[in-house]
Formats: sequence, structure tokens, C-alpha cells
Amino acid sequence: MKATRADAARGLPHKASNAMASTSPRQDGRPPLHEVRAQIQRMTASDIFTSSPQLASFLVFVVEAVLRGHGERLKGYTIGVEVLRRDVKFDPQIDPIVRVEATRLRRAIGRYYAGPGADDPVQIDLPRGGYAPRISWRAYKERAAAPSEAERVVLAPGNGLPTLRVAPFVVLGTADTRAVAAETLGGKIAEAFALFDTINIIMAAPPSARSGPLAVAPSVPTTIRSDYRLDGAVEYRGNETVDLRFKLVDESDQTVIWSRVFEKLSGDHGEAERRILVELCGAIVQPFGVIPANDRTKRLAAHALDPRYEGLIEAGDALRSFDPDAHVRARDRLEQLVELDPNFAQGMTLLAFFYAREYWIDFGERSDDAPPLDRALKAARRSIELRPQASRAYHALFIVLFLRGESEAAIAAAERALALNPYDVLVMAEFGGRLVFCGEIDRGMEILHQSVGLNPFLPSWSHFALFVGFYMQEDLARARYHASQLTNETYVYGQLARALMAHREGDEVETQRAVQAILALQPAWGLDPGREIGKLIKAKPIAGRLAGDLEATGYLK
Repeated sequence: MKATRADAARGLPHKASNAMASTSPRQDGRPPLHEVRAQIQRMTASDIFTSSPQLASFLVFVVEAVLRGHGERLKGYTIGVEVLRRDVKFDPQIDPIVRVEATRLRRAIGRYYAGPGADDPVQIDLPRGGYAPRISWRAYKERAAAPSEAERVVLAPGNGLPTLRVAPFVVLGTADTRAVAAETLGGKIAEAFALFDTINIIMAAPPSARSGPLAVAPSVPTTIRSDYRLDGAVEYRGNETVDLRFKLVDESDQTVIWSRVFEKLSGDHGEAERRILVELCGAIVQPFGVIPANDRTKRLAAHALDPRYEGLIEAGDALRSFDPDAHVRARDRLEQLVELDPNFAQGMTLLAFFYAREYWIDFGERSDDAPPLDRALKAARRSIELRPQASRAYHALFIVLFLRGESEAAIAAAERALALNPYDVLVMAEFGGRLVFCGEIDRGMEILHQSVGLNPFLPSWSHFALFVGFYMQEDLARARYHASQLTNETYVYGQLARALMAHREGDEVETQRAVQAILALQPAWGLDPGREIGKLIKAKPIAGRLAGDLEATGYLK
């Protein structure tokens, strides 16, 4: 009589294994069968597995197969049919469900041993690259001396992000211009900052309507804890102009880490205020702004940050660097963090960016993963579920949809992102670049130019989009400039821009160097450059033109 899965889950051996179960202890040093089945019982009875019966069935099936000596039968097809109830026509090469569930099972096992199973004597793992579990005794003393990453991570209440307080502004003089409304500016700055989801904002109190050189800001309750403080002064000059002074203070040691002065503002206050808000947001609270830079330098090395915030900073560094090893480390860290904190929306958003990059740059491939764009879409939609008003979540979604070739839906998501946060220049620049890559060169270039006008310090991929637009328009002088800005040696599209410009200008030494760098980074470009370029650039005429010009260098062979 065959054992049922329910029997196995309860740790009940079937008759065929009774003799083996009695041979305890095992001569090979591995746990005996009754210990393994008792471990399975503990695991499947935990909340982690009772909330996901399919994962419990998967775990029981693969462990029992190994215990019975049938580990070699653990193939994608077998699991798909016998555990996941797919029909006999199931093809694991087309349907990734087994790989997806195996990944979920690995993460569930990790959560179990980091939590309720921390002191269990038997370790059951599912190594990557296969479906046969690894079963062993746990080296408890050694594990206690050197805890795993998962066991070291402790998440405090809250979201772990830094807090910025917009302090009450000092107001000097009497308003005689509409350029800036001092009574509302602090609140508007705080509201604009709050649209970025990587920082907590404490709203400003009403300004101090005082005049004279000795004017001071009113006192602020000392019970309000913050990591940073933005101080401001509004000075009306009496000639229908106004000066603004801002400084950003690190409250841990009262160090001024950034300052900015806007002088002789006049005219309509709406346009002046927008300029101020865009510049302050770009400098202070963007992912590449002053606060993340300060925390990276001052606090990250000392591990004085919440693990979630550390993960965001490290992920931002990896996205900018295009370093494959940094990509894998940051991605794996984010995956761990969203498992520990399922409400970590910012981590889920960044995972969508990482998975999307794995599609068009082939970073971090794992054999048991679902297709990268499927994972990216799932992560983007999950981040929107967690934070429906987060512009960055829609930013991730529109990138994924563009890469999937769903241009109409991508444009709608991009417009939603811009509507949710009109001060996010990165979203604007990304949208313009994606339009260029989809063939809407004129519209995309117009948006890119607006982005540069608001913030000239854009990431490297914006320079590549500008390069493509100018290159296709045969404006080689400006194409050359943007190619020269692409100095990251591991960014394959930067090497592409430099190779094409060098070839057009007859610099064969630089052309050969850049093409060889491309092939070293992504060998597949040597076989079918059009296909590889087409992963990012969806307009076939543009992708075909760039691939043809690259092949014309003669160095791909």
C-alpha cells in the first residue's frame, strides 16, 4: 500500500520504508529516515507552510523521493504533473511553473530556518540547479558562531527609511512680490518631498512672519526625531524681488551637508515655485541625491542603518554601476528583505528594475528562475498593490511594459507616474528615452530636453537615449557629446555608442577596443547584434540601423 502525501506530511513512514527506518543511526552520518520525516512534519505544520499547501506538497514530494532512492526522477516534468497537477502534455521548457514554485520553496525554507526552525536538528535545503533536496544534520554550534545573513537581519518597526524635517522658515522683510508666497512655501516643499518614497517627511509648521536682521525661526518641539533638517530663509528685498536660502543639516552632528541660494526671484510665483521644488527634490530626495550619498558615506559602513534602507542604497549603487557581481548581491539582498518584510514596497519596486535589467543585459541568470520580464512584471504590480500612489512603482511598471513591447499600456503607466509625482525628473527622462527607443524620436527628445533643463545630472542611460536620438537625426556633433558621457566600462550600450561614433570618425583603434569590450561583456552580440539591441530598442528600424552600423565595423567576427 502506498503512503499518502498526508501520511508523509505527518511523518508516517509507509511499509516499504519500515526496515530502513529502523536502521538508526545511519552509518553515513546523515539523519535517519524517522528524523527526516519528523523534520518534515515540523516544517509543514508551521505557519509558513500551512498558508501554502502547494509548497508543502512540493517539499514532501521531493524529500520522499530522495528517501525512497528515486532522487533521479525529480525532473521538472514529474513535479509539474504529480505535484502541480499539470496534464501529461505539460512542457517545463514552455511553462515555468515548476521553476517558479521551486524558487518560492527555497525562500520558504529559508524563512522557516530563520524563524520557527532556528533550533531544529535536521537541515533540508533545495540547492539551485535541481530539485533533489539536500538533507543533513545541522552544525548548531558552528551556526551559532557564524549566523547566516537571514539570521543576522533584524527589522525594526516602521519602514526603516530616514526622516527629514522641513523646519519653519525665517521670513525677513515685507512681501512686495508674488514671486514666492512665504506662508505656503514650506508646506509645498514638504508635500513635494513626500512624493518620493525613499524618505519620511515631517511637515513644516507655519512660518515666522517677522522682519529685521535679528529674525529667528520659532522653536520646534524637541520630541520630534529626525535624521535631517531643511532650514530656509525668505528675504523680501523691497524692490519686488525675493531671495531664498536653504541648508540641509545632518541632525546627528548638526553638520551642514548642502546649501543653495536663489537670488532676485520675481514675476509669477507659480513658475518660480516649480523651479525651486524641482531643484530641491532633485538635489535632496532623489535616489541619487544628497541624503543617500551622505548616508552611504557616513552610516552605511558603520551598519548604522536599517537593513531595508541599506538594501535600497546598495541597490541604487548596483543599478548605476552596471557591475554584474554588484547586481547579483543587491538583487539577492532585496529578495531576502521582501521575504522578511512582505510590505517592503520600495524593495519590490527595485526588484522590478533588477529583473528587467536581467532581460536586456543578461545579468544574474539563474537556471530555475521564471523569465525575467515575467518576474519584473509581477514585482512591479505587487509594488503598486502595496503603494498605489507611488510614482516610482509606476516608473518600474512602464519600463517593464516597454520591454515587453506593450507600448500603449507602457505610455499610460508612464503618464500615471508623471501625474503622481511631477517633480521626479528621473521618471520624465526615462519616459523620453523609452519613447525614443520605440521610434517616437521627436516626442521623446523633447521630453529628454525638458529633463536636462530641469536637472542636467542625469544617469548614463539617459545619455544613451539622447545619443540614439541625435545619431538617428544625423546630428553627429551632439551624438558624439553624449557618447563621450558614457564612460562606464561595464555598460554595454555605452560601449556601443562609443564604437559607432569612433567608426564614423575613422578611429579604428577606439572602434576595435569598444567592440571587443562589447563582446567581452555580452558574447551573444557577436552572434546576433540585432536581436540583442532589440531587447532594449523596440523600434526595428532603429535597432536594425544600430546593429547594421556595428556589423559594418568589421570587428564582430
